Parts: sequence; C-alpha cells; structure tokens
Amino acid sequence: MSKIDNEFKKELIKYLKDEDANIDILLRYAFFLLINHKDELSFTFSYLIILLYAQKEKDYAPLKEISIIIGNSPILNLLDEFEKDRTEYMNINIVENEISLEIKSNKYLYDLLNNLYINTNKYKDKILTSGQKILYRMINETSDYSVIAPTSYGKTDLMIESAVNAREDVIIIVPLVALLGQVKSDIYNYSRENNLKVKVITHHEVARSENLKNIYVLTQERCYQILKRGLFFSLSDLFIDESHKLLLGDKRSYKLSEVIFLLKKQYKVSIKYYSPVLHDAASIKIKGIHPEQIKVVENIRDIKNYMYYLYDDNNQYIFFPKTHSLTKNYITTDGYSNFFDYIIKNSKNKNIIFLNSPKEIESVALELLKYVMPMDNKEIDVHEIIKFAGKDYYIVDTLKKGVIYIHGQMPEIIRYFLLNYYRNNESVKYLVTNSTILEGVNTPSDNLFIYDYKVGKKMMKPIDFINLRGRINRIGDIVKSKDISKLLCNVHFYADGSRKNKIKKEIINPCYDRRFVQDEIDNMFLEKFNKSEVDDKSQFIDSLKKIKLLDEECDIENIFNEKIDVTFENPFSKRCLMNDIPLNTVQSKDIQKRMEKFKGKQINSIDELLNCIDEIYSLTFSEYYEVARLSNDKAKKFYSMLLSWLIEGKTIQEKASLMTSFFIKYNKVNKGKGYMYVGKSRGNIGAEFINGKMNIPKDGKSTINKDKKGNFKYLSKIWIQIPENKKELYNICIIKIKIEEDFISFHLIPMIEALYEEDKGIISIELYNLVKYKSNDSFEITLMKEGISPYLAKLLNEEVYRQYISIDENFKIDKKILDIFEGEELLELELKMNIYE
Repeated sequence: MSKIDNEFKKELIKYLKDEDANIDILLRYAFFLLINHKDELSFTFSYLIILLYAQKEKDYAPLKEISIIIGNSPILNLLDEFEKDRTEYMNINIVENEISLEIKSNKYLYDLLNNLYINTNKYKDKILTSGQKILYRMINETSDYSVIAPTSYGKTDLMIESAVNAREDVIIIVPLVALLGQVKSDIYNYSRENNLKVKVITHHEVARSENLKNIYVLTQERCYQILKRGLFFSLSDLFIDESHKLLLGDKRSYKLSEVIFLLKKQYKVSIKYYSPVLHDAASIKIKGIHPEQIKVVENIRDIKNYMYYLYDDNNQYIFFPKTHSLTKNYITTDGYSNFFDYIIKNSKNKNIIFLNSPKEIESVALELLKYVMPMDNKEIDVHEIIKFAGKDYYIVDTLKKGVIYIHGQMPEIIRYFLLNYYRNNESVKYLVTNSTILEGVNTPSDNLFIYDYKVGKKMMKPIDFINLRGRINRIGDIVKSKDISKLLCNVHFYADGSRKNKIKKEIINPCYDRRFVQDEIDNMFLEKFNKSEVDDKSQFIDSLKKIKLLDEECDIENIFNEKIDVTFENPFSKRCLMNDIPLNTVQSKDIQKRMEKFKGKQINSIDELLNCIDEIYSLTFSEYYEVARLSNDKAKKFYSMLLSWLIEGKTIQEKASLMTSFFIKYNKVNKGKGYMYVGKSRGNIGAEFINGKMNIPKDGKSTINKDKKGNFKYLSKIWIQIPENKKELYNICIIKIKIEEDFISFHLIPMIEALYEEDKGIISIELYNLVKYKSNDSFEITLMKEGISPYLAKLLNEEVYRQYISIDENFKIDKKILDIFEGEELLELELKMNIYE
C-alpha cells in the first residue's frame, strides 16, 4: 500500500483552512497518484483533493475527469447541467489552474467520453454509475448470487424489480418488522408504475393469492411460520437483505440460516444475497446448499469520499487514513468548550449523532438542548406527539428545539412519525440514534457525529463503520439536490484520550486495506466457521433438530457433522421446540401431565390464563429471567393489567399514565424500595425468583442456575429501583410499555399459541384472539395481519371508513378515505403509508 507524503497532507490542510496553499501541485499530485497507484488509500486522497477543489473553486474540470475514470455518470450529468447554465458558476471568479486548463484543452475527447458514459448508463428514467449498471444486469439472473455494494447504491431497487419480474412467487427477507411496510409500499409503487399486479404478503397468517404473483416480504421468524405449516407453493427466488447478519451467532441468525437451508432444500429456490459490507461473499455460504461457487458482484466503488475529524482536548484534528501521529499541524479548529459545543459549530442541515445504548441516547439528546439555539415554536408542532404520548415525554422537549432521538425501545408508531418529521421538516436538524439506523433506515442526513464507538457490548467493527458512514448523503439525495458538495461526507469522532488511537487503528484505517477487514464468522451453519471452542451450542443444535423434523430426508450428520436426537419425552415438548419456546429438562418433565389438568377448561380470563401458563411451563425453573418473572404473583397481576389495557385499545399516553400511577403506588407500598423490570440495556440490578418471591443476591450470582462447570451463573442486570422523579418514571414507563409488549409478542404469545395448537379446549377462542390480536373482530384482525397497528385498526372499523377498504384477495385502501379521515396525525401518517395507489 502506498504512503501519502506528509508534506502533501499539510498542504491540503492549508487549503482547507483557506491559507496560502499550492493547489496546482496538489492537483498534479492527485493525478500522479491516480495514474501510478491503484490502492484505496491513494485513490481516496486523490479524490479528496479534487472534490475539495471543485467545491471551493467551482471549477469542475478535474472532477469531470475523475468521474469519467470511475464511471460516475450521475455526477457527469449534473456537471453537464451546470455547464448549460454558465451563469451558475462561469461568470463568477473561477481560479483556473494549469491542470484544469490542460484538461479543457482536450475538450472534444472529454465531451465524447462524457456523453458516451451518460448515454450507455441510462436505465429507464435513471442514470446509473458503472457500479449500478453492473448491479442491474442481475435483474433476470436465475442462479444464486451475492451482491456486495455500498449503502444507498440501489440494492433495494434491484431486489424489488427482480422480485416483481421473477418467474413465480418469491420471498424477500428483511431484518426488522419496521421495514416490512416500507418495502411493501415500494413494491406496490413499482408494480403500479409498470402496470403489473402482484400481492404483497407481510404476515404469516395472510392467505396467498391463487391468481396473482405473491411476493412475501417477511422477517425470518414470520417466514419460518409459513414454512413450518408447509404453505409456500411454486417459489422461484429468495432475496436476503442485509445478508451479513448471517455472520452472527445469535438466535435470529440461526433462524435465518434455518429458513434459507430449508427453502433451498425443499423448494430449490435461487438465493440472492445483498450486503453493503461483506469482505468475502463466500463467508455467508451455508453448509450443504451451495455445492458450487455462487456468482458474485463486488468491488463496486463508492462514489462518495469521507473526511474524518477527531475531537480531542477541545481541538478539531483532521485525520487522513494511515497517518501515524496527529501533531498540532493537523488541528483545523480549536477552542471548543466541549463536544456538544463542537457538534453545534460543525453541524450541517441534517446531523446524525451516533451512540450505543437507548439510555445514553436520551441523556445526550437532553444535554444537547442546552446548546441548541431557541426556536420559534411555530416551526415545530408538538401537539400531535403530546396528544398521543403525553406532555412529559422527553421527545416533546427535544422536538421543540429541532432534536429527535430514535432507538429500538420506542413504540413503532412514534418512531415512524419522528423519522418522517426529520425527513420533511427543515427545522429538525439532529437525529440522536444507535445501530437502529444501520438496518435499512434511510434519512436525508448529511453529517455524522460518532459519540460512542461501541455497538452492543463490543467496539464498532470496520464493517459496522462502513455501513454507518454510508448512511449520510445517499446517492439519490445527491442527485436530487444537485449538490456535488455532498460527495464529500464529514464524519466526526469524539476521540478524547485513549479513544483516539483505537478509532484510528481499529475503525478507520482497516477500511482502507482489505487485508484488515475480515468477516468475523460466529454462525455454526456457515461453511467457513472454524472456531474450535464454542461456549454454547444449544441454539445451533435446536435449529438442526427443527430442520430434521421439517425435512426427514436431510442428512444432518453428514452435512453439519452433528449427531442429533429428535425423539421427545412427550409430543408437547416437540411442539415447544418447533414454536421456539426454550424448555430445560426440569420444565419438560411431566409437562404433558400438567397440561391434562387444563383440558377442556375453555379458559376465558387473563388471570386464569397466566396461572395456567405458569403451571404448565413450570416458569419458576426457566433459565430465562424475563420468563421466570411470570411465576411471581405480582408480575402476573401486572401483565394481566397490561393485557387488559392493550385489549381496550388504550393510547400510549393512557398506558404510560396508568403505569406511572401503578408504580408510584407500588413504590409507596414498598417504602421507596420497589423494583421494576426494564431489560438488559437499562437494568443495573440482578435478581431471580424463588418460590415466586424476588431475591437479590449480594454477589450478583444465581442460587439456582449453574454453568457447565458447575458454578452459579451471574444474574442478568435487568431491574432498576423505581425512580422518585415522576417525569423520569413516566419516560421509563413508555419504554417499559414497548419492552413488555415485545415480551408479550415474542415470549408469552408463542406459549399461548403452542397450548392452543395442542388442545383448542384449554383456551377459549375469544380470549385467544383478544390476547393475540387485541381484538375479537375479524375485520380488525385482518387489518392487523396486513400491518395496520391496533390503534388504527380499531378506528378504521367505524362504518364511515369501512366502505373504503377492500379485504378480498388483495387488501386495498382507497385513497379517497383521506378526504374524510378525522384521526390523529400519527394515525393519518400510518394510513397514508398503507395506501398503494
């Protein structure tokens, strides 16, 4: 790899600071590097010089030449538009240096190449980069392939067009439920524009069409539910979005692997993998399904360039990758009072501030308010958010000053509303968030501040960073805005003290040398998994058991080198495995006998149902503390109360207010020493339940559960002491509502479903529907299966709205409904998202 001479770095810094710099020698050096060195570092530095020159001098000849070299046709087209209206830049004072004049002396040749690139890279109404053109050649590809291309490069468009034009039904797997609606909307928009009719299915309980092509847009969990029931027919293609998620060794990655393996084996689907960050396409190959090499599209160059700034000791340093030490020569600005002051003074129009935990996100968003200038409240209307979530919600305070925060512990409907507000309101300048933004969430952000470089418990990996930095200045936004300055993306790090070297050496530098950007493979399904020691193989073994049960012909031992036993002590233990309900040996023993007690009961009350679940599943002995809580009578009372609120359709404000009052009373009864469950990301106290009573060991270790070595396990810190401050408690309650509703969806309901599937006489159909769908109304249930929130579904069940909704073979809402809709703005926004015409 080439080394960039320090003298040229210093010269470029002088140019950045508007000091007396020799731009001619810088441009000559840029083209020298382009001609003589092919490494990423040399190209990046050359491109940086040329972009800065174009931005500062409004002379675009060098940028035009490098755009021809890298096949950046959309930018060539923009530069052509600039030249057609020379009043935009030619009549102002342009400094034309010798390099620029030399380029312009070959105008005929450059115009010829320019027009050739633009004309040959047109596709429908788009002008593609050379890299995008390569992607679009894959639209009708029928074999397995893997596409590795930068964030915002059009992978989703390729996926959608390929899906709509596929031979038969197809499946698109996305990583988050929150993305289902957006992809569904994009598919219907594309289909309408091209006069095609399809049915998009986003829920495992929606019936397929017999007359239209079915496009399933699902998470891996929902896909598994259809697969388990054998309800897929005539599939041709499987599209995996964010396919690098397969590298992980967690529950969701194993579920994704299960689904891919079974679909390939049973339906012979062509698999299309999409990722912005994989180093090696072969890293995600699952054992036993790809006997031959798959086609790969990779090494597609990002048309953007990145400038890195490090905040340290109240100074701003510019960092060029691979620079050994940052001396005072690299200081571009000094005199900041703290990092918040730094953020304000280096802000652009739309700024992402990246942190790790939801708790930190809220804390930083609130602290930032002290530094943001007061705004005219007329610019930002907080009335709707107050009406839906309450005046004490922190987001009301931040939104008033143009700051929002987003994380996974916020209600989906509020998160979607806030993101829409950020996208469409110029006064909202700051988005404080975490890795939520890495998973397919698109925003018009043009600046990035990284306050915390951790993702989860680990330091941000280079592939995480590549994905994150790609979220600013998306290609479509650059072309739409006709602002070439957006090709240069600023990334700022909080780099005080020892953080600076870690950021340089472990996050930024590896991005410019492929030898150091390796795929870390933790998934035991993958061919390249080679770790000799694994702490816990139980999830992997359970996945293999499910595969064997769904495909008896599968040779698990030969493919995965694992002997598995798929015999069960009783039928219900097998059902629990297939429903992803983890049971240990103690819980499994005599579970069928415990169930006999409830046969024919037709349980019709929530309290009785929770007692039934506790007894049948022996929750006291569960190794999962979130689940074990349900053995406690007080916890059952709490969940009974919460389920009642959900069934009644109470708003977030109503639930948060009621829950706040509940915990104030509870804390008072416990003389200020009450505890509440908040999960791992916020908890600071470890506890367990013994005979239904909460126990908080001083050493933080369980007195029940042991690890493989026979030592008592450390308890997860998932509890906090109830805060005395009412506003703080109110905000924790909003978070707790989301956490608990997720717990109900992902833990409690699967247990209820398993019981109902095993014996429909245990639970009444009325209670089953109320707990699962929050309704007994078939119309509302249908709407919720189509992705409509319970809040909106209940409202749309009014007669005045029902006439605009069709629920026959293809669900449809007539856009005329908007003329009479009188619901809250948050619900109107959700309604618009579900209108596809």
